Amino acid sequence: MSGEDWSPLAEGETVTATYTITQGDLDAGSVTNTATATMSFNGQPVNSNPAQATVTAAQSSQLSLAKSANPLTYDHVGQVITYTYHVTNTGNVTLQGPLTIADNMTTVTCPTTNSLAP
Repeated sequence: MSGEDWSPLAEGETVTATYTITQGDLDAGSVTNTATATMSFNGQPVNSNPAQATVTAAQSSQLSLAKSANPLTYDHVGQVITYTYHVTNTGNVTLQGPLTIADNMTTVTCPTTNSLAP
């Protein structure tokens, strides 16, 4: 609220404000907001006690893996199959690396991945 668009509050009236959640807020797990009110009396500031509200995040850590092969058929000994892995963070929080993939047929070397955002 700017100083120009306010009016005196009647007993029991409230004011509101909004805050938009960031990825950092989701990763942190909660947002704690602290506020104080200030007015004046005879030119001197009058401050309220600090008031606090904490809102907890509904965190969801989920990882999805899709795998494809090329070629889709083989016909001789020594033919090489290339597997491609697509890893997606399907949750709502940032996942921390390193990324590893276990495969029953081959060794998978993953790039250095420190984190994976949703």
